[in-house]
Amino acid sequence: SYANGNVSNLASYTGGLVGSNSGAIINSYSTGNVNSSSSNIGGIAGYNSYGTISNSYSMGNIQGTNSKANNIGGIAGYNTGGRIANSNSSGIINGSLYVGGIAGSNYYGNISNSFSKGNIIGRSNIGGIAGYSLRSTINNSYSLGNITGKGDYVGGITGSSVEGLILNSYSTGIINTTGSSVGGIIGYNEKTPISNSNSSGNIYGIGNIGGIAGFNTGNILYSSSKGNIYGLGGNIGGIVGYNTKIINNSYSNGNVYGNYDYYVGGLVGRNYYGAIINSYSTGNVVSN
Repeated sequence: SYANGNVSNLASYTGGLVGSNSGAIINSYSTGNVNSSSSNIGGIAGYNSYGTISNSYSMGNIQGTNSKANNIGGIAGYNTGGRIANSNSSGIINGSLYVGGIAGSNYYGNISNSFSKGNIIGRSNIGGIAGYSLRSTINNSYSLGNITGKGDYVGGITGSSVEGLILNSYSTGIINTTGSSVGGIIGYNEKTPISNSNSSGNIYGIGNIGGIAGFNTGNILYSSSKGNIYGLGGNIGGIVGYNTKIINNSYSNGNVYGNYDYYVGGLVGRNYYGAIINSYSTGNVVSN
């Protein structure tokens, strides 16, 4: 199935192919732009509730035209209990809160083997794959576009993740925001393990900034960061800005720049009762 026309709507649940999905969408695509002044806007489905979207793609730009337009994603605006697999988006994703290359909000969902190529723009809770993720898994997925925010919780894969899991995923774009809790994989990580994942783009923000996670309370294993890290505040690190858990077999190759004279490190800015094992940094560390 496919849709080639542009979609413009004033109401919630706006999608390039369907407004709300609780069934299966397979081998489908949308090429037009999708615009709405409300929330739950997606390139394929505005709302995906326990549905499946697989082998599908969106090519158009997805935009929330109102400052209160939230949950905006390249495939699904709001994914709750749903599965998104082998799918991708290539357009610009632009919204306010909960903006992601694949899903704006991802609750109890599963995203696998999927990617986004377009730039992503929003205020806070912005990510290359998901803007916000709760008890969800993101596996074998990646983001190529630049990510620009105006607030907190901005990440190359997801802006925030709570009690989820991220595996075998990566981001390559520049991440830039005027807020804090910024990471190459996750901006704000609460009890979400990260494994075999990496970021390579430069990262810019205020405080709690890391090449993998900005604020971190989840274990990080076999992961790496290659871009430079630039922070105007405290807690700036090559892997994690503020860490309370285990970092194992991970490394950072980029330079780390902090603007204050405290909590700036090649691997971790501030390690608060966390453990760093078999990990290393090769870049310069500069604090002005």
